[in-house]
Amino acid sequence: MPGRRVEGAGSASVPRMTDLRVDLALLGRSADRLARLHREFRDIDDRADDLARLVGSAELASAVRAFAANWDDNRSRLLTSLDTVGRLLAHSRDSFSTHDADLARVARRP
Repeated sequence: MPGRRVEGAGSASVPRMTDLRVDLALLGRSADRLARLHREFRDIDDRADDLARLVGSAELASAVRAFAANWDDNRSRLLTSLDTVGRLLAHSRDSFSTHDADLARVARRP
């Protein structure tokens, strides 16, 4: 933890910093994959009416349409979640990258 003191050489104590390692590439790949999943779920064709006409039973056709309507509601929530998590991952990657560059710039100052 920052500010935690440990015994250094001799009797003086020195501040010890904890390393934080962030895989920026992994955050980026994860955001990209979520964006791809979002596009795939968004672009799924609605084939419920086609299937309902083919099943031959009014009761079964009604069940197919009800399932499709429920799926559309759930898909909408899933799309929102995929978008939110993807944006959070991208923001995390960008923030860590910016802070890392800022810290490196400060560390190079005389």
